Amino acid sequence: MTSYFEGLPMALIEAMSYGLPIVAYDIGTIRDCFAPNPEIKNGVAYHKNGILVPDGDENLLCEAMRELLSNEAMRLEMGRQSLILAKERFSKEVIMQEWQDLLTALKR
Repeated sequence: MTSYFEGLPMALIEAMSYGLPIVAYDIGTIRDCFAPNPEIKNGVAYHKNGILVPDGDENLLCEAMRELLSNEAMRLEMGRQSLILAKERFSKEVIMQEWQDLLTALKR
């Protein structure tokens, strides 16, 4: 799923929580849904859990989707990594702890 502007994209987080690889334009905070240290090929960032393409490049977005559809091993591994990353960054426990830390810091 892609858009021209995005805060924290719930659709990507939901996809990750179902173990799906993600493909998106490189805009806003979408990078927060991707694993660090991607491999860059022809301007496209191949992360462990999905593919991030330059903003607005519809051809590269389509190519990235086609690549995932045609490469089952890549699709399954990126999906597995998405699930791991979703649990590490966006689980209820992690988010609740972040809120608690923020509120504690504001109390001081």
